[in-house]
Amino acid sequence: MPQGPNPYAQAPQTPQAPQPPMPPMPPAMPFQAPQPQGKGKTAAIVATAVVLVAAIAGGGWMLLKGGDDKKPAKAAASSAAKPAAPSAAPSSAAPAGKRYKLVAPDKVADTYAKDASASGDGFDSADLEDLKTLGVVNPQNVSATYKAGDESTQKVVKFTGAWGEVKNPETVVDGLFHAMAASAGKEKDGTNTSVEGTPQKVTPAGLDDGAVLKCQNMVMSGPVFAGHTLKTPMCIWADHSTVGTVIHMDASAIRTGMTPSADEAGAFAAGIRHDMRVEITN
Repeated sequence: MPQGPNPYAQAPQTPQAPQPPMPPMPPAMPFQAPQPQGKGKTAAIVATAVVLVAAIAGGGWMLLKGGDDKKPAKAAASSAAKPAAPSAAPSSAAPAGKRYKLVAPDKVADTYAKDASASGDGFDSADLEDLKTLGVVNPQNVSATYKAGDESTQKVVKFTGAWGEVKNPETVVDGLFHAMAASAGKEKDGTNTSVEGTPQKVTPAGLDDGAVLKCQNMVMSGPVFAGHTLKTPMCIWADHSTVGTVIHMDASAIRTGMTPSADEAGAFAAGIRHDMRVEITN
């Protein structure tokens, strides 16, 4: 008899089409901390420069003259490039747990008096948001302009700062320099501002409380300078309570074509920091 189909035999399997290979996963993008936008960060620097140049011209020395006045003096021939000696700063580190705020006293660096007629412009609301982005909690704005000398020997200090809780001082300093560089050259009054090189870290005596201080030259030219170029260092510090920018301009240094070194400018800024920082006791 013919055999019937085996009920236990397995049905032939239909061959499956090969699966397409999985595409490779894209590499993870590295995390980048948000950067400040840098709108208007150079305005205070330019305004300070214009005020000083006007004072110099009013005092009878014309930065704007031609001839030999355009030639910088030899470095050895002038000591005017060095900023005035700041107030002595303590060298001991601040005890853990202390907090500080910034104030604008009537006098800093022994001889610089507050200029009540100067604009009080400091960090604006956008700048304070930038500071928050950089890790400053509840930043409070402080600013002031100081002057020393008469019209022919004018010296000007422009200070802009904030105080609060600073998580990472170096991050704040680097972020502010980044913002300054981003805003340089965007002035609308015909002034051209640029930065020279990179910020230089300096460690003058008295830089306590984990503070980081860096300085970088700002270069300015434009109609108000009548074809001349003005170079001045800007210094920025941050510690765990305060942030400050210091722009120091000296008519004598400008007259001789000299620019203070980063170490000289940093030592002066450290003295300003010492004079403006006050411990919070309550």
